[in-house]
Amino acid sequence: RRDFTMNALYLDLNGKVYDYHHGLKDLKQEKVVFIGDYRNRILEDYLRILRYFRFCSSFSNYSFDYHSQNISDMSYLLKHISKERIRSEMFKLLANPFCPSTLIFMKNHDVLKHVGLSLEKIEEEEIVSLALSENYIINLAAILRKAQWQEEQISSLAKQWNLSKKERETLKFLITLQTANDREIIYRYDLENYQLYVKMQRVLGLSDNKAQIKEEKMIFPLSGHDLLSLPIKKTKIGIKLKEMEDF
Repeated sequence: RRDFTMNALYLDLNGKVYDYHHGLKDLKQEKVVFIGDYRNRILEDYLRILRYFRFCSSFSNYSFDYHSQNISDMSYLLKHISKERIRSEMFKLLANPFCPSTLIFMKNHDVLKHVGLSLEKIEEEEIVSLALSENYIINLAAILRKAQWQEEQISSLAKQWNLSKKERETLKFLITLQTANDREIIYRYDLENYQLYVKMQRVLGLSDNKAQIKEEKMIFPLSGHDLLSLPIKKTKIGIKLKEMEDF
């Protein structure tokens, strides 16, 4: 059973469109409309709540109404959805550059709190001001950085969405990194992470003209062998190297 009118469009081999639920009209009017009673469709599959908002985010200026409010009122049902399905749907939503207005509506109507995305410390204008990309991790990191998230919140979201180790570590890196020294970032985290950081900075509007450094991972020029001739205990060489590296 189809959930939305625009998903119930059919095309035959001759190019003829069959539109049994006025999906084309809804698309032209930029409306996401359930087929039949929205409550019945949602009770068939609770994930349709998130699918509704994900499709809303496909439009540059979606007009939310009382119908959207009624759908958000059922968002408490999302607790019954698996972590993997929540993550998949939210990532698709976050990969849409038009998602800010949708996220604001979901925040103001308590939908986000039911999927573990608390955004109390970010204002609406801050979300709207983000120049979102098509990369869901970068967009999510920029939003959570603006929302002043801490490591424990990142860990909680990682569990709730069942994030992979790489996704979790990338989010933590992008959200908590404080240094602005480009070469230090490359040295400590590698070129790939640095490039993600640059893209996030652009989303935040902090480095529109920042050029990406194209070079291999930098290697610290000293090793333990270089310190053997110095009056340093062998057991302390590792500690001394770390001090020199941090310096």
